[in-house]
Amino acid sequence: MAIYSCDAKVSRRGYLRNGTWDFVTLIAFVVVCQSAFATGLYAPVEAISGEGSAPAAGNAPTPNLPRNAQVMDQSAYAMGSMTWNVIFVQNNGSVAGAETWSPSEISSLQTEITQAKSYWEGLTSGFHPGAQLSININYVNGASPMTTSLDPTASQSEGWVNHVMAPLGYTSTDRFTNVRNFNQAQRVAANTHWSTTIFALDNTDNYKSSYAYAYFGGPFTILTRDPAGWQPQNFNMVLAHEMGHIFNALDEYQASGVRNTQRGGYLNGLTLNAELDGAGNPVVPPQPNALMLNNGNFVTGIPYAPHPSASVNFGHRDTDNDTIPDILDTFPTLTGNDSSSNAATGNFVFSGSISVNDYNNSNPLNVGFSNSQSDMTINTIASMSYTLDGGLPVPFPAVDGTYDDYTELLSFTIPSLSAGNHTIDVIGTNSVGNSSNLLQFSFTSTVPEPSTLLLAVVGLASLLRCQRRHLS
Repeated sequence: MAIYSCDAKVSRRGYLRNGTWDFVTLIAFVVVCQSAFATGLYAPVEAISGEGSAPAAGNAPTPNLPRNAQVMDQSAYAMGSMTWNVIFVQNNGSVAGAETWSPSEISSLQTEITQAKSYWEGLTSGFHPGAQLSININYVNGASPMTTSLDPTASQSEGWVNHVMAPLGYTSTDRFTNVRNFNQAQRVAANTHWSTTIFALDNTDNYKSSYAYAYFGGPFTILTRDPAGWQPQNFNMVLAHEMGHIFNALDEYQASGVRNTQRGGYLNGLTLNAELDGAGNPVVPPQPNALMLNNGNFVTGIPYAPHPSASVNFGHRDTDNDTIPDILDTFPTLTGNDSSSNAATGNFVFSGSISVNDYNNSNPLNVGFSNSQSDMTINTIASMSYTLDGGLPVPFPAVDGTYDDYTELLSFTIPSLSAGNHTIDVIGTNSVGNSSNLLQFSFTSTVPEPSTLLLAVVGLASLLRCQRRHLS
């Protein structure tokens, strides 16, 4: 069972008017939320915590997942590659007055989605290339609407989700399992680290309801075309905000009930820009215009920058300012030996392996639903090299021919080293350029020197000549 957010039916325009709440909106919020607060079923506004829904079947890692990730881990942090699966939803014609998508509306929304994509990719543009976020937009069914016998905008019910997923081949009675398995299949197909689904509903003709919400860590977000009263031309800002929840950040505005002592995200960061203090009292947020507070500029349609604490929730903390966020700022572990080397032939032989390392996952949100709490990394091994007697680095290939995995087997041979003592250093790097530990080997070749061998041959030839003269 999922715990629903309190205000998804409430227009969010109320808190935009000169920083004050519209009275009618505030009363609506209280009425909608009263029973939820009374029963203790509290979740941050329009960000939803999931409970009790089993993870996808076959919940085992695949090569497409970040190291140690489980199938439920579909958006642990906002770095690496991601697939956004966009599904347009409408009634199949069985409900009078139900809205349907027009080609122009779909085209317009695609532009908004692309803008949200650019915004999120831009948040990591200053990072090391191996830590940047790249998003693949997958318009499911060729962007043609999927249909349901229900009116998806008549209420905030998710009963239509399984109707939409069944034709795609996902027929569990549990909608979360269906979407989670679908996301997994799409990230495998696109070879991306992460995947989530965006359900888009049209509500701009009858305006039966207007809302936008997401589940912490996925597996999906649902938005009406005019999302929560922000108007279609600002869909990009609301989608950018909801993706903040997909990446495990909490809301910051007062109506959400989130306090600045609450935590979220892989790094378990505080929500320091919240409009409520630890005791629930209103406070002025340090950054009055922020993505998780009030989305973006209603006039320009440009999302606001996230407060630094929200960036921590997304996984973007970079403590040492080296362009590699802490989650990926780890160092590979290299092991190996030279036990197959042969001093008599002068052959130095190295065998070993190298593995990336993970950063501790401290995310407290949706554990067992969209968060396995596994320590995960998207780093891979990028290169290996050795130096001989302090010379220039010499690259060598992985045993399987390519450096692209979390662990690589290693082997190389330096043949026919000259007699004497040699030093061989071996080192590797990961995909963000961090080096492994250095392995250093001392190797003594006992192969005969070429000059000694030549003298021996010449001496033998002279001896034979002398013997022939003596016999004659």
